[in-house]
Parts: sequence; C-alpha cells; structure tokens
Amino acid sequence: MANDSFEFGTSNKYITGKIEWQSNSNGSNENTSNVNVSLYFKKSSQSTEATRGTWNGSISIDGTKTSISQSITLNCNDTYQKVGTASKLITHDSNGQKSIKISATGGISGTSFNSSEGSGIAVLDTIPRASSVKCESGNIGEKTTISIDRKADNFKHTLKYEFGNLSGIITKNVEKSYVWTIPTSFYSQIPNSNTGKGTITCETYNGSTLIGTTTCEFSVKVINSNPQIGKVYYADTNDDVVKITGNNQRIVRNLSLLLVTVENVTAKNSATITECSVTFNNVTVKNKGAGTFGFSSINLSSNAKAVIKATDSRGNITTTQKDIIIDDWEMPSASIDLHRLENYYAETHLKVNTKYSSVNGKNNIQIYYMKKKRSDSDYYKNIEIGDNLNSKALKIDFPDNMQFDSQFKDIIKAGTNTISTGNRTEQSMLSAFVAIYYGEEINKILYKIRNKIVDPNLKDYTLPSDFGTVTEIDKTQTPYQYIKIPITQTELQNNKETITQCEIASDYDFRIVIKDKFATVTYNVTLARGTPIVFFDRIKRSTGFNCFPKNEETVEIDGIDIGTIKQITRELKLTADTWQDTGISGADLETGTYILQLQINAGENTGLWNEFASGLLTWYANRTNSTNYDADEIPLSKAGHSRNKHIIKLRTLRTPNSGSLKLQICDSISWNGSANVVFRLRRMI
Repeated sequence: MANDSFEFGTSNKYITGKIEWQSNSNGSNENTSNVNVSLYFKKSSQSTEATRGTWNGSISIDGTKTSISQSITLNCNDTYQKVGTASKLITHDSNGQKSIKISATGGISGTSFNSSEGSGIAVLDTIPRASSVKCESGNIGEKTTISIDRKADNFKHTLKYEFGNLSGIITKNVEKSYVWTIPTSFYSQIPNSNTGKGTITCETYNGSTLIGTTTCEFSVKVINSNPQIGKVYYADTNDDVVKITGNNQRIVRNLSLLLVTVENVTAKNSATITECSVTFNNVTVKNKGAGTFGFSSINLSSNAKAVIKATDSRGNITTTQKDIIIDDWEMPSASIDLHRLENYYAETHLKVNTKYSSVNGKNNIQIYYMKKKRSDSDYYKNIEIGDNLNSKALKIDFPDNMQFDSQFKDIIKAGTNTISTGNRTEQSMLSAFVAIYYGEEINKILYKIRNKIVDPNLKDYTLPSDFGTVTEIDKTQTPYQYIKIPITQTELQNNKETITQCEIASDYDFRIVIKDKFATVTYNVTLARGTPIVFFDRIKRSTGFNCFPKNEETVEIDGIDIGTIKQITRELKLTADTWQDTGISGADLETGTYILQLQINAGENTGLWNEFASGLLTWYANRTNSTNYDADEIPLSKAGHSRNKHIIKLRTLRTPNSGSLKLQICDSISWNGSANVVFRLRRMI
C-alpha cells in the first residue's frame, strides 16, 4: 500500500488545505490499484474568529472529478477538519508502474475563504509485471545461458526461439535462468555465413495467467565446420618420361606432366564446396570440387610441396600439403675443344666435356661425332644404283627422332647385284633412305627399329605411322639414282680426347651429337684447314705467315698481302685552303689500315719539288651514312727537296645517304697548273 499527503494555501491566509491519498494494489493479474483521497482544512490559532459556511468544490483523481458540498466550521485551533473524500480504480502501465495527479479546488462563498486550489503527484506502488530476458552469444551445438529478471517470486516463464525459418519452445515453467544447448539444426539456416542472429521470447506467467512477454536478440557462431579434404596423390603422366625413370612418383624438371588428384572434398554442416585448388610452383589450378589438377613445365630443381585448398560457401578454408619428389634435369651441354696438331697437321684432336643431369641415376650420356669436308654437301655419301634398274623405287622418309639399334645391315637387291653397306653403328637415320624393288620381285630391307623386327613386303605392306611415310617414285629421277648412306658416326667418351685425321688443305665441318635419355643436342663445329707458321711458295715466289699465300710475289700475314704496294696516280689542280677529292673512294681500297705515302714533283705548276708526305690511313670500303659529312684529318710526316711554304693536308670524308668514304687533299697555296700526285699504299691490317 502506498500513501502520502500534501498541503496547499487558500484565499484566507489563516486557512490551510491538505490532501491525503492512499492506494491498494489489486495484484499482477488485474494490474490495477484502488486510490482513495481525503480533503482537509484547518484555521490557525493566530486568528481570532472562526469561519463558518458551506464549502463547495471538487476533488480530481487522475482527471476524474468528484463534487463536494459540505457545511463546516473552522475554529482557530490548528486542527484539520475533513471536508470530503473521493476514490478511483487506476489501471497501471504494462510494466506495472503508475503515477497520477490529484487536485482539489473550492471555497465558502461570501467569506474571506472563498477559494482554494491544491494539487500533487501520487506515485503508486509498482505492480509486478512481465520479466525481462537476456541471452548470451554462443556456438551452435554448445550451451549458452538465458537469464531472466523476474518481477515477482511466484512468476514462472516459457522461453521460445526464432532463427531463420525455425522456431520452437526452449522450456516451460522456468523461474530465473536456463542453460540452453543451441540446436545444430541452426546450421541449415546459415549455409553461407559463419554467424547468425535470432530472437528469444520470454512469456511471464502468474499461475496460468500470462502477465506479458519480452524479447531479446541472440547471436550464434558456426564452429567445427571447415571442409574436409580426402586422399591426395599425384603422378607423372608423361609416359615417355616414366618409361625412363620407372617411377611415376618422380617428377623430372621441364619434362614431366604432373597430375594431382584430390578425392572426396566435402563441406560440413549444410555448407557447400565452392572451390578446390592446387598450387604448385606458384601456379594455381582451380576446380569447383574434387578432381584432377594438371601442371606442365615444372621448372624446379628440388623437391617441393603442392598446397591443396578447399573453400566452402561460408568462406571456411582447409589446406593440406603434398610432398612432390623432383629430379633435376637440364638439356645436356658441352664444352668442345677441336683443333689440329700445332694448328697445321692432319692429326686432329677432339675433346667433348659434357654436363648432364643424373635424374636419380636413371640418365646417361652418349656422344657421337660425324665429320665432312666443307666442300661436301652434307653428312652422307652416295652409292650409285646403276643403269640396269628400270623399274620403280620406294622412298621411306624416317622421322628425325627415329631410333635404331647399334648394329644392323641394310641390303638392297638390284637384279643379281647386291649393294650392302655392312654392319654399321647407327643411332638415327637423318635423311631419306631409298629401297629398290624390281618387277614383281620384292627386294627386302631388314632392320631392327625400336626393338621391332620389320620385314615388310614393300608392295603390299604399310609401315606403321611412327616408321615414316612411304612413297613410290621413279628411280631414274634425280636424286633417286643413288642411295644416300649416312657417314659413320663415331662414339666418344666423355671428357676424353679422341684423335682423328683431317686433310691439311681442307676445311672440315664436325657435327657432335650429345644424347641423354631425354633429349639430343647437336653442336656444329668447324675446323679450318691447316695453317703453317711460315710457308714459302716456290711456285708463286711468295711467303705466308700463318697462311698459305694466295697471290704471286707477295708477303702475306693471316691472308693479308703486306708485301704489295698499291700505287694510284691522280692528276690534280688545287686551290688554296680548299679540300678537293683525290678520286680515291669506297671500293678503290679494301677495308683495313694502310701506310700511305704521297709524292708531288712538279715545281713549275705547284711549287713543290720532289716532296713526300706519309701517314697512317684507316679505310672503310662499304657504304657510309653520315648526316654531317664527318671528316677525319690524317696526321702527316713530310720531307723533300723544297716545298716553298706549301702545307699539304689529307683527310677522309664520310658522305651521307649510303655514300662512300672519300680521300681528300688540301694545300695552303693555289697551284698554277695541274700536276700528277702519286699515292702509294701498303695494307698492314
């Protein structure tokens, strides 16, 4: 029960009013209170005369007015006298709280107490109502606590949830709090997210009466839901490589084709797999799920890891790794030393030092060489067929990579004649091979290729596609009048010198073939004809240093004629301080460096009496392309009988637009007439 009072003044200064109120709750179910109000007045003892009459007015409770008319006598004794009462049933707010305004107004007409007015706010007792609720965030499938702040000890509650499309009752008749295990069915409502929000509803009951409901929001998290990756394995799918390594689990650098297989990539708890990827050597291959992931050109020299990653619709990621065994391999290479003894003799030394990859001990190296004179067209020799064969010929073009056994015999029958090349060591047939058959008699070629014996009837039998193509041709048509047989290839040992013979006067071409089990590398190396230190040619009456002299009565160094002096005479007339062409330009001289001498002996016209000048000339015989007419003066040393203050100069001039280099001359004094100028040149370089 709540109660209170408040006083107020009136029109008579000796009279004071008072309002007293009290409230009584009707309980939580009704959510109402009975409010009773009494109105009192008193007169101060300081006054000397009582006040009498009928008091007319009203009492208002929360806006409801009750009229009062009461005859009263207020003696001067400071004692309150009740004038009237009023009451009202007040409905509380939904939370059980309520505040109301109480007021009174009125007076005794015809007296000094003709008016009064007083009011105040009454705060009623709070009636217990619906409890508040709070839920802690939690993980799906784990426990969380729902806390209830109940307003009365006898209240009990029903808890409910809503999450996505799901709803249900958590518990009934709970008093203060409840430990709730968040249902795993919530996973299905958030297949694309790791978090979600829902609503808890708390219904408050007093007995069987629903007092009210309150709600709160709660959050849940997805846990233990990363994707699962099943078995991961890999293999080299390059059959040619696997045949050599004998193990598809060893990946050979730059050769193998790596295929990674991922099995059974699965999502958990209502998610779906959105992507599965494999990253290897900084290359990522993606699928929408499990499957195969191919990689080529594996440029790694040592073992590495493949990273497998699975991603689900929630963005959850699981990664795992797979060790990949890598065997290093690079193309075989070689440093080659090929030279004649003392750079001259027929005895020729060949040494090949190879570098190749072991590939886990499965690889090895073979080295072969062929040689031919530079004048020969190719590395094959011709065997004439003969004129008595007048039927058809059959040409078999073998692929360049065709592999042959080390020993076999090629037999071609031509009538009663048999041409045989004998037993030869061969590794590959690099050009066409011609087989002859005569009339209805089929001439056979027996050879063993890739461990398969082939004895085809060349008229009716079609060779397998990997043996090459077969075409009928007219045997009389060039170049099919002969059989081309490869020059014998000679096997070398790695890093061990081999000696062969090459004619001194001939240039040679060497073809060096380096083969490991995976690839073939060919080097073409030249061997120059023998070069003597000094050679005296008695017939040409010439001498060569580091060369055979080419010209008669010369001295040549490295093929350059330094014994012959080239003399050029030009008739010129010079103007003072003016550069003029000598008439020597471009191809008049070979490119090189010359000692140059100039002679003028025509004093009557030039003032120069048997004067000489010499210097070093650098010459370029081909086209020049200078945009500025670049000129280079030649420093000259001068001597002679008399030059009479003449100063002779020489220079070279580059002319633009693919012009020629020119030799120009200048004198400080003009000539009176024309004169012969003699230029003598000896090439040194």
